[in-house]
Amino acid sequence: MYNVKKYYKRDPRWVSVKYPCVCANCRAEIKPGTQAFYYPSTGDFFGMKCGCATRAYNDFMTMAEAEEYYATGGRGYYSTRMRENMEGRQIGSQFRQTLSQAGYKLVKYLGDGEVILQNEDGGHELWFKHDDNAGWTIEIRGVGYEFARRVPKYRVVKSVKKVKRVKTSKPSVRK
Repeated sequence: MYNVKKYYKRDPRWVSVKYPCVCANCRAEIKPGTQAFYYPSTGDFFGMKCGCATRAYNDFMTMAEAEEYYATGGRGYYSTRMRENMEGRQIGSQFRQTLSQAGYKLVKYLGDGEVILQNEDGGHELWFKHDDNAGWTIEIRGVGYEFARRVPKYRVVKSVKKVKRVKTSKPSVRK
């Protein structure tokens, strides 16, 4: 399946399910004998059939790669591989990419140094201004932004003129 190098006892891993269970994300049934991504710290299983296991694996590997990058100063296996496969520029301990290089789209400026970005999968993420971040940074108009968290789909609502409703009294009856 996927190669996950296990660093810590409680790191998530691929398992063959022994008993019927449900996916922690979408509640789909996971049958015995099928592959799932398992988080021992929470006891959660993520199913392959529903696609949640691949997303959980990718999320974990992204965090593990970032953690290794910070811990080794960018000299670890994942950090080197990540830089070789990505466009961008290295500035000290910071790896900087533009929106297009990273595959992101700007959804909205929220003000106060926060933006909503759309990733390649269509999901929305909150990023905050942090020009001195060590690690991966997305550059927007010359300023570096750091990932904060995923957010539910952010709907951009165009301003609509408000129509003022006027209360009407009962129609008067003419005689």
